[in-house]
Amino acid sequence: MRSKETDAYDLMEASSDWEVWVGTIVPDAQMSITCNECRSDAEESSSGDMECNLNGVCIDGECECNPIGSPEFFGTHCELDAPCTRITSEIPGMNSSWVWSIMFDTSCNPFNSYGRPMYNLKNLTNASPDDLPFDVDTSMDKMALIFSGSRWLMVKKEGAANFTKAELKDFQLDYHAFWEDAYRNSTVIVSDPTMGSSPVGVDFYIIGDRGEEHGHMGVLHPMQDPPGKGLFRCDQIMTKAEMVAICKQQLGLTT
Repeated sequence: MRSKETDAYDLMEASSDWEVWVGTIVPDAQMSITCNECRSDAEESSSGDMECNLNGVCIDGECECNPIGSPEFFGTHCELDAPCTRITSEIPGMNSSWVWSIMFDTSCNPFNSYGRPMYNLKNLTNASPDDLPFDVDTSMDKMALIFSGSRWLMVKKEGAANFTKAELKDFQLDYHAFWEDAYRNSTVIVSDPTMGSSPVGVDFYIIGDRGEEHGHMGVLHPMQDPPGKGLFRCDQIMTKAEMVAICKQQLGLTT
């Protein structure tokens, strides 16, 4: 689909009269676009607003999930179960497990992508570069698991070992705007399509040769045996309060 030619900056201003390609161009297709913000409901339950799936409350257009009590929920509209705080996996060629933990900013809010947390590989510096299934400088680079909207991407950020959290935040924002470049230039492993809240139980693939002859994704080599086993397992689940407390302790902030 494509809109009519426009110089509008706001996508909301181009929400009708699109063209659809179905072998030929079909004009005047009606396209409805609404802002992905919640609105406080007149009808609320003791749990929360309807637009936050009764799992949170709408504050200034954003759902604040579970301000009190449990269970915990995540997602733009609090539609996802709480993800694993720490995930691990046995990787062929490595002598120890991969350990991934949720990443936090300087305010101890989880970095997120499409309502899912971003994970950082904690023990990369302990790995031998010769044993890894991809090229990485274990002393200078960082590895992150980022949700792209339908798949998890394992992204290598060169030289990011000494990045500040503000610089990591900038990388996250650039990733949203230029995810195709991120896949082509810095993604080394990709998952099957999923809409789950974490990478647990999802099959992953090392990206091999790339190019038009190999399709959009490139040659994908399975990392789990048998297929369907999933690469990661859940090693730890914490409440948001527990995660924030640990983050503040690590940053030397008062709780």
